[in-house]
Amino acid sequence: MKENKKALLKQLSAGFLGGVIGLILLVSMLSFIPFTQDANIFRILGYRSTNEIVRETTKEVIVKDTDVWKDVFERNKNSIVLVQLFKGKALIFQNSGVVMTDDGVIISPLSKNLVNSADQIQVFSEQKFLTAKWLLSDDNNLSLLQVSQPDFKSVQLSSETNIPIAQMGLILGSDLKINQISYFAQHGLVKSKDSVVYFLDTASKDRVIGSGIFDTSGKLFGLVNVNRSGQVFAYNTQILQNLLDRYISSK
Repeated sequence: MKENKKALLKQLSAGFLGGVIGLILLVSMLSFIPFTQDANIFRILGYRSTNEIVRETTKEVIVKDTDVWKDVFERNKNSIVLVQLFKGKALIFQNSGVVMTDDGVIISPLSKNLVNSADQIQVFSEQKFLTAKWLLSDDNNLSLLQVSQPDFKSVQLSSETNIPIAQMGLILGSDLKINQISYFAQHGLVKSKDSVVYFLDTASKDRVIGSGIFDTSGKLFGLVNVNRSGQVFAYNTQILQNLLDRYISSK
């Protein structure tokens, strides 16, 4: 009798465990089917689809949070350009750049060797392609370029070179979509720093090279880059100003 009870208990336990495993497998499989991802059962269980999470963490423009960031975006987007390097007809490099002076001096994270390997430098600004010339590079692999187009809108540099940890900024960059410049923005949080750069925590690392990062007053406090370890960081404004001063003094 005891043996029959043990066998029955064992069968019930195995059946219950099998049912739980089967339910988990069913939910897992259904979660990958697009039309089931918004089903109420998944919402009740707290499930969020992969597509939803991706949309939330890689929004192109995160300027809806406050009017402050919306204003920062609108005031500075025309000071962001797209820099393209060509070898013959082949595009060999592309990233953003920031307009530093109203007469068209642009700063971008480009090494001198990379610039020298290109036959042509193009800057795309406000729906126009412009030919740029190289001016100067430094040991931080930053380069100054210039285009002949006058009346650029330059950024205003923050005088603060010691931004505190946990300060939020707006990373503002550019991309090209069907021969039209496209601006994107996302929040960046200063998580650590040294004497030269701020290390940033941000939702997406894609396309951020050469972007500017702005404070709530709309002033630029860094130029964004990504190191070989995949860390997003920003050169502080003193580094940017030093390179600009070197060029001005050499004229």
